Amino acid sequence: MRILQVVHRYRPRIGGMENYVYNLQACLRELGHRVDVLTTDYKIPRLARKEPNAFYSRTMMAPMDNPFSLDLVTQLHARADYDVYHLHSAWFLTTWVASRMLPKSKIVLTSHVTKPWQTQSRRLAYNITKPIITRVFRKCKVIICLTEKDKQAISNEFKIPRAKIRVIPNGIPMGLTRLCTRDKEELCKQLGLIPESFKLLYVGRLHREKNVDLLISVADMLPSNIELIIAGSGESVDYIKTLRKLVAKIHHPVHLFLDMPFDILTCLYKYSDLFVTLGEVEGLPTTILEAMAFGLPIISYGIGGVSEIVAKGGLVLDRLDGKLLRDTILSFYNNESFSKKTREQNLSKIRRFQWPTITKQIEQIYYEVTGR
Repeated sequence: MRILQVVHRYRPRIGGMENYVYNLQACLRELGHRVDVLTTDYKIPRLARKEPNAFYSRTMMAPMDNPFSLDLVTQLHARADYDVYHLHSAWFLTTWVASRMLPKSKIVLTSHVTKPWQTQSRRLAYNITKPIITRVFRKCKVIICLTEKDKQAISNEFKIPRAKIRVIPNGIPMGLTRLCTRDKEELCKQLGLIPESFKLLYVGRLHREKNVDLLISVADMLPSNIELIIAGSGESVDYIKTLRKLVAKIHHPVHLFLDMPFDILTCLYKYSDLFVTLGEVEGLPTTILEAMAFGLPIISYGIGGVSEIVAKGGLVLDRLDGKLLRDTILSFYNNESFSKKTREQNLSKIRRFQWPTITKQIEQIYYEVTGR
């Protein structure tokens, strides 16, 4: 089968959607399919190594980080012979263009985020473009959501028949835990960490909607034995500067690492005690699944379908409040039996989130769409 994934951004950029597209295409190729990726060159460094079997269209403009490319239109015209077109998120100009140009009978769309706004300006943009987004959803043959809550939200918000929407979660690669090859003492010496500390970990993009500043702000409210580790990436230079200034004011051990190699990142997962993610715009973050794979208890903000996944393997915040966050962290720090129980829950759940299993489910949708 010939499959074209169309996404507004892709590796070498780092992010949840980029990881999803990359892992899906890799597993589909292992199953014998031909898979290409059509994307834009938005914020990709000129000398960065681009992925094979990916076509990068030149970005003309990107209002509110939403890249548009006329070159992508040309690329789509030249690729009219694929069996399936897999689009990603209905909120982006790239998807709008592709959905208008491609035949409905061949379109599958994964909705990575249900409500992609966290500011008044984005909410206004959503309200203006909602009719377009609705047409995108209606143009698709099948819509894939990452959680049941996302399915319900899309069905209610856009009046899409529930039978058209399937729930297939995000995934992680097999053998993830084997990528850590350093022992704890070696890792701590390399990164300047305290071996005996209780390690509180955040991994993800450094953008305002992730609320990493809130996490840093509670550090001085915690016991001195708790060490905060932030491993992130992102193009938001101003926000990273804000985080650095905030870290400089904190008397507590706080470490801010940028663009950490993934093998070292897996070691941070392995030797940490608690994972925290406070994003306001989320689908099903890969970082949560990675933390689960290493048995980490999780604290998250209850947005989208995140609470659905974190249930029994952590605690979900109903509001972004410093005191509430501090008390929730202490509930793990002061209760080893509770932490152990949530670790066991996460290790038992993670088996169904491995990419070969996820890919088989998506492959069945492709066969349904093509009638094979």
